[in-house]
Amino acid sequence: MKNKIYIFGVINVILILTGCVFKVQHWPGAGVIITLGLSSFALILMPVAIINSYRAETDKKLILYLFAYICILITCASFLFKIQHWPGAGLLMVIAVPLPFVLFLPAYIIDIRKTKNLNYANVLIVLFFFAYFAAFTALLALNISKDIIDEIVVSAIRLEEKAKLTNDQNLAIIESLPLNNATDSLCKINMLKIKEKADDIKAIIDQFKVAVINHYAESEVTADRINLWQIQGKDIRYFSDESISKAKELKNRMDKYRNLLLSLVNSKETETIAYINHQLDTKDYMDENSFNGMRVISLMEFLNFIKSNVSLAALEAVSTMEDNI
Repeated sequence: MKNKIYIFGVINVILILTGCVFKVQHWPGAGVIITLGLSSFALILMPVAIINSYRAETDKKLILYLFAYICILITCASFLFKIQHWPGAGLLMVIAVPLPFVLFLPAYIIDIRKTKNLNYANVLIVLFFFAYFAAFTALLALNISKDIIDEIVVSAIRLEEKAKLTNDQNLAIIESLPLNNATDSLCKINMLKIKEKADDIKAIIDQFKVAVINHYAESEVTADRINLWQIQGKDIRYFSDESISKAKELKNRMDKYRNLLLSLVNSKETETIAYINHQLDTKDYMDENSFNGMRVISLMEFLNFIKSNVSLAALEAVSTMEDNI
């Protein structure tokens, strides 16, 4: 029986490794192979191996074996759901990572205390495995978290650069507009009004960003010297009593700004109107609790996203007005 278990175990491990290689290479059939490998490992190989080991024991330890299998089953299920991107993967991972420490390890320690001929080497090996597993899991999660955070920082910086570039384009159009008659003058006045309101919104956003960054950074920053890499603990979540009032103020300003753009654009410009509504429709992504609970660096990205949308909407309106002169 043991030989059959060993052979099946080797085949099962090869199947899982093959599925992992297929998954990394994005080859067809990867999902099927991994699902088959992990399912057979958790539902066939491990139950058979545990039952065989349990029957061979002189001192029956049913609870210990049961806890061990529960940990294995949930861990394998969490891996499978995470790899396949199935719903519930996050919840399973949250349960699976601490489960061996809160379920199996206490039962194992209690059980070995009852053993007369205690093998301390085996105990140390088990404890070392759990310590290694905990440290490795923490480091792996930390590395993934750092990579994601760094990507968000880069995205936030690019959105800021995009907003500045778009603002420069707006200014260039306004400055190059000829003033041949009263219509041109009125158009330029309206363009400057658009730029002024857009700058007001961006100023509010910059003030909010400075307040948040100064709260988490070691040194004071100003609106013209914001450095997102300075944020300490970029994965810290932002909570503040002022966030609701900030969200309300920003939402009201953007709604008024959108109405201003729509009032200055010809009603026949349906594409421009649709674009402005799309860029400035606060119903899709902003409410009173938009900022509370968001990670600090994600909040910076979100605010720069709003700045970029404000600039793009202004550019679309100004360009359309220029074309209609």
